[in-house]
Amino acid sequence: MLKHIKTIKIDSFGGSESEIKLLKFLLAQANSPVQIDITYVYSMREDAMARTRISEKLLTFTKTFPHAAIVFS
Repeated sequence: MLKHIKTIKIDSFGGSESEIKLLKFLLAQANSPVQIDITYVYSMREDAMARTRISEKLLTFTKTFPHAAIVFS
């Protein structure tokens, strides 16, 4: 069932280890191209350094999972 995922939408993403592990799991299960739309938790919208740190970490996933496209909003 997870192999047919085309889009993953995450609202209120805080960048916790459990959220990142879940995202890695979902990406590992998807065999086809998948787009990940991430909206940060409200408190992080003002913290540019934290968003940058997490964004850089998540963008490394595209090397491991080349079928993934990550979009931040």
